[in-house]
Amino acid sequence: MTLEPLELRLARRQFLYQSLSGIGGLALLHMLNQESWAVGLAARSPLAPKAPHHTPKAKACIFLSMLGGVSQADTFDPKPALRKFDNTVMDWTKERATDQPNLFAKPRLILGSPWEFKKYGQCGMDVSDLFPHLATCVDDMAFVRSVQTESGNHPAAVFAMNTGSPFPGHPSVGARTTLD
Repeated sequence: MTLEPLELRLARRQFLYQSLSGIGGLALLHMLNQESWAVGLAARSPLAPKAPHHTPKAKACIFLSMLGGVSQADTFDPKPALRKFDNTVMDWTKERATDQPNLFAKPRLILGSPWEFKKYGQCGMDVSDLFPHLATCVDDMAFVRSVQTESGNHPAAVFAMNTGSPFPGHPSVGARTTLD
């Protein structure tokens, strides 16, 4: 079966979108960096992966994705506004007029974190009292607090973060990465 030029372009775009979305794009950059031709590409493209400015020390990465785990607002990401609105009901009157009325049908109670936060390490990372021992080694960890998605649906957001697609059935970051 041969693909017409338009079908070929659409298939290629769909492949690129699914492959480069989410953490899969990081895996692709790693694989390209391993290829010898990627070194020549770096000289031509300002967006190509470049050599790090220092020798990496990390030998491994532990990626924890804890659906149903402890909230970020109780661990490493203090939310001061949660304390201000603690134990109040969220007003959904504007959201009920949207095209997803069932999503906002029930009143939601806002709860602040019961834990106190302090800054630790030279990096000044906020850590809650929930992790007093882990707080002593924050300078040896990397914290990613910039992950976001279009979906307010947690399972779909987790699929999008791990695979680049909000729908199940796509390879996850673990299936795409290799260790040397």
